[in-house]
Amino acid sequence: MLHPSANKSKRTAAGIMGLMMLFFVLFSALFIVVEADHECTGEDCPICLCIEQCEELMRQTGTGIKVMAMAVIISLGVLSAVCQCTDRVPLGTLVTEKVRLNN
Repeated sequence: MLHPSANKSKRTAAGIMGLMMLFFVLFSALFIVVEADHECTGEDCPICLCIEQCEELMRQTGTGIKVMAMAVIISLGVLSAVCQCTDRVPLGTLVTEKVRLNN
């Protein structure tokens, strides 16, 4: 079992990584929009190379988002099925019903 502080540090690291990915995607999209009508200098244009890198980053992130969305949808389906099944399970026990067990 992990130590609670190790668990907390893993959650913090995951949150930071998520925010960094969001930052990269948002600023990549912003860069593409701002530099869409730049004056291209030819085949070795540095702005075109940056735009291609930004598009590749967004393409790769998009693939991950599709997989994540599918996992969330499946998890919600399983969770709703489990919640519907728990309505049929009696929550009362002999102790909660205060049943006296005599021999």
